[in-house]
Amino acid sequence: PQRVKNLIDISNYMRSELIKRGVKIIESTTPIIPIYTYDDVKTFTACKMLLERGVYVNPVVSPATPVGQSLIRTSYTATHTKKQIDYAVKQIVEVLKLLGVI
Repeated sequence: PQRVKNLIDISNYMRSELIKRGVKIIESTTPIIPIYTYDDVKTFTACKMLLERGVYVNPVVSPATPVGQSLIRTSYTATHTKKQIDYAVKQIVEVLKLLGVI
């Protein structure tokens, strides 16, 4: 039961931190948080930049999404720490700003 609670808490914390910083996400209650990048090239670029910074995300582009609604897909586990989440938020926000997404 504690792992489930940890996972819910981590996911809610990440969602909240992203939204506070102006990151557009798909709202959900799962530990998978899709983040809009809108453009296929920006999506792949964001994935590469984030990986270079130690943050692994998956690209989701057309035809899996409608054209203009590309995403990076982030997922969390019950063992992620607040420090790791804070680091990921910082990197995601920096990369999205560099790419002009936010």
